[in-house]
Order: sequence, then structure tokens, then C-alpha cells
Amino acid sequence: MVEDTHLGRPNRVRPRWFSQTVVRYAAVIVVITVIPLAGIILAYDRYASGLLATLSGATLEQRMATMHGRMASFLEARMAQLDTLANYPGLAQAASRLHGSERASSVRAVLEYEADNPDLYGVLIFSDKGVLIDAIPSQAATGIPYWGGAWEPLQHAAPRLKLARGEVVGPFLPNERQPGSFLLLKPLPTLDGTSASALIALHVRLASLTELMGYDTFNGLMRAVLLTPRGAALSSVGHPVALAGQLVEGPALMEGWRVGLELTTLALAQPLTRIREALLAAALATVLLTAGVAVVLAIRADKRIGRLVDGSAALAEGRLDTRIDAAGSDELAVLARAFNRMAERQRNTLSATVAVEKMAVLGRFATSFAHEIRNPLAAIKTTVESLRLTDPEPQRRQLMNGVDEEIDRLDDHLKGFLAYARPAPPAPQPVHSGEVLDRLALLVAHQLQEHNIHLAVLGETGLRLRVDPGHFQQILINLVANAIDAMPDGGRLTIRVRRAGEKAVIEVSDTGVGIDPALIPRMMEPFVTTRPGGSGLGLSISRQLAEINDGTLDLSSLPGAGATATLALPRVPAQNAPRGASQAPGVEVAR
Repeated sequence: MVEDTHLGRPNRVRPRWFSQTVVRYAAVIVVITVIPLAGIILAYDRYASGLLATLSGATLEQRMATMHGRMASFLEARMAQLDTLANYPGLAQAASRLHGSERASSVRAVLEYEADNPDLYGVLIFSDKGVLIDAIPSQAATGIPYWGGAWEPLQHAAPRLKLARGEVVGPFLPNERQPGSFLLLKPLPTLDGTSASALIALHVRLASLTELMGYDTFNGLMRAVLLTPRGAALSSVGHPVALAGQLVEGPALMEGWRVGLELTTLALAQPLTRIREALLAAALATVLLTAGVAVVLAIRADKRIGRLVDGSAALAEGRLDTRIDAAGSDELAVLARAFNRMAERQRNTLSATVAVEKMAVLGRFATSFAHEIRNPLAAIKTTVESLRLTDPEPQRRQLMNGVDEEIDRLDDHLKGFLAYARPAPPAPQPVHSGEVLDRLALLVAHQLQEHNIHLAVLGETGLRLRVDPGHFQQILINLVANAIDAMPDGGRLTIRVRRAGEKAVIEVSDTGVGIDPALIPRMMEPFVTTRPGGSGLGLSISRQLAEINDGTLDLSSLPGAGATATLALPRVPAQNAPRGASQAPGVEVAR
């Protein structure tokens, strides 16, 4: 985990690179996101415009040609009907007296028959002066003049268009008195070729012509209109309409009369516009979301990079126990693990360097100190021994014996101090572990018996080690001595030998009082001991001897459950062992 407490200075002010990083990351991600979105929107606009142009342009010509053909056919049919009526025998003579003679009655019957057409309101007879003489209604007749009231369409300034076969009068736009209509007018010919005495007209229903244009198509994409004289535009039901869209004019039916299409793309453009707006909203939301994600990621990266910055600063200040949280599998986690490994190696390197320097200083000090102390001690010991031998007083001789023993004890401490400060260089050679253990058992047999301790040697006692024999035996003696001291009331001492790869492991375990776990990391430091009167050099010397022989020494313990010292030393490969070397497991023995 992150040891923030080791980083110190919680209010450290970091360099102001955070905002730049956030802006840079956010800008890059936003640009990467916006470019394809902008391309999609532009492509959509082009597609929508093309779609509108295609839907409108592809059908204009065909539709207007179809409308023109239907309406032209309708007008041709009505003009043919008018020709038939105008050329009916006796119509000109009977035009002014259609309610009188038998002849007039037959002519009227013909007119009524021809007038009975759903496209006509009726047939009208006018005098040569344009005065309405008679109106023959159809079943669809409505308004004036059929339901009463005067109507003189030829007396007013109605639009009139002369054609080769007659005239077109109107259109008459619908109002509250009559529906929309127009007249197809033709003079009635006379037998002697004189001027016509009457005019005949078909009163045509205007909606019958406009209905041929068809109703709105493509959900309001376009609307058909009939353009008439004096600028009136009529819808498909014959009512005047105001043009709001783009007008495309078609071919003329006759002078002043023309079909047209009003393009009203709103119905199609609105859904496309809504889609475009939705795309823009989605693009904006994507940009905001992307920028937000970039900011969040940058903030998280800032925290993690900040720990690396603080950790590096703490490491530079000499706090070698600094560690950074390396959870995760991304690059920052890999960097954090590399930082932790670097810190660990730096601490180990510095510790080793300090240890070497300490040992060098200690060695020089120990040599000088031992020289300055041992020489006077030797002289004192010689004097004390001489006095003890020549003094006749028993009490003083006993006192001299005590002084002599204290001199020997002080000399032993000096020897241990020298052994730790200036260890002898190792001379590794193949050593049979079983032989060393047997010799060790003989050396400590008296102490084991005196303290009522049972010794058990187990495991692969036939392993061969590559180690300095003297160093190996000294290590074992120190470990066994510590174990005996830990069991003043007796117990069990177990030495177990096993192989672990290229190492041989010797475990020395006791059933003594154990060691406080808080003291274990310091137990192998010089002058640290739990035994009253102990020098505290035994374990430190043993570890030092193990390390200079390419081995290790570790200590583990639980209070009240004894302690175990684990010694690992290089093992002689099996193929190099002398023929006949024993590899059989050891047996438990009592000492």
C-alpha cells in the first residue's frame, strides 16, 4: 500500500503541470471525437439535401405532364360537347323560344340531356348582346342563376380567352352565392351565314378541372395548383390558395392557364431537421462526456503520478522505507512497482554499504582496542598468577583466583568482539553434515545432560556442504548454545537437515520460552541479547559467518512456543559427492 506517512509533508505543493495535462488530454480526445462526428453531420446534410432534391426533382416533370394531359383531355371533351350542341339542327332558331313550340321543346330536351353531366352546373343560352336568355340546370346545379337571382357573366369584366373553337370565360371564383366555375362559350351558327343571334355556353364546374391535378403527394412534399389569369392560384378542390413554397410552373393548358407544383418540403425537412438536431445534441453530449472522462482520468492519473513525485522526493531525502501503492496492471502500476524495487535495492545497497563501513571502522577499532586492553590484561594475569602461587594466605589466594577468572572472562569477550569485527576469511571445502553433527553432539553432551535436554537429529544428515568447516561448527555451537540457554528447565532440541534446491538447510529448534516478535528483527544485531550477562555477539557472528560462506541465517519464534534458527548453506552437487556418501535420513537420538 502507499505509505503516505513516510512521504512526509502532506501539504507539499506540487508543480503546476496538472491543468496542462488535463487540457492536453481533454483537447486531444475531444478533437479525435469531434472530427468523425463533424464528418457524419456533414455527410448527413449532404444526404438530406440530395434526398429532398431527388424526391422533388425526380417526380416534377412526370407529375406535371400527367396533370396537363388529364386536364387537356377534360377541356377537349368539354369543347367537343360544346361543338355538338352548337351544331345541333334548329338550335339557333329555337334559342330564343325554348319554352314555346313543339320544336323548341325537343331542343330543350336535348339541352337538358347534355346538361345532365356531373362536371357541369348547366347549359346557358345568351343573346348576341351577352344577355342571359335561359339556363338549363344539371342535377349538380347550385346557386345563381339556377336558384334565382340575376347573373350576367358576359356583362362584367371577367377574363375572356378566345380560342379557335370558342371562348373561355372566367374563372369565377367561389363565393357565398355560387361555387367556382368557368364558361366554355361558342356562337350558334345560322343557316344563311349571318351573324349569330345567340351564344351557347357550358357552365363547367371549376373543381372538376382542378381535381384532375390530384391531391397532395409525399406527405405534403409538393402541392399541385392551377395558375389562372389575373394571378389566381387554385388548389385541387378549386379554391384560391396563397403560395408559400417554391413554385415550379408546368406546360400551359391555354393562354393564362397553366399547371404548377408548389414545393413544400417542410413535411420531409422537419424529420430530417429533427434528426440533424438529435445528431448535434448527441455530438455535444459525446464531446462533454469525453471531456469529462478525460478530466476524471487525468485527475486519477494526477493523484497516482503525484504519489510517484512525492515518493521520489522522499527517497531523495533519504527516507528509504518509502513505498508506493502498486495495485493494478497499467503502466503507472508497473512504474510504481519499479519504483518500489528501486527503493528496496537502494535501501539494501545503502545498508550493505553502511554495514561494510561500520565493519571497517569496527575492525580498526577492535584491533586497536584489543591491543590496548589485552597487553595490560596479560601483564595483570601474569602478576596475579605469580602472587597467587607465592601468597601463603588462603583467603588472598582465593581472591586472586577470582581475579584470574574475571581476566579470562574479559579475554573471552575480547576474542568474541574480535571475531565479529575481523572474521577470518572462509576456506570452503566439502563437509559431511553428519560428521559435524556427531562431533557437535559430543561437544554439548555434558551441557544437554546437565540441563535435562533431549537432542534429536533428523532428516538428510548425509548431505555434503561446501563451507568452511570451522565456521560451520562455530555457527552450530552458537545456535545450540542459545537453544540450551532458552531451556533452563529442560526441553527438546531438534536439528533437522533437508535439501532446498542447491542449498542445504539446517533447522535448530528448541522448546524454550521463545522470543518477543518485536525483538526478532534486532536479535542478530551486535550486543542485542535477552540473556542476562550475555554479550549479544553469538547470533550476529553466526549470521556474519553464514553470509561470508554464501549462506543465510534467519530466526523465527512465537512467545512460549520456542524458537527456530534456519541456516542455509551451499550444497555439493550429488554428482560431485564421493562414492558411498550417505544420504539416508538421520535418526532421533537421546543425549
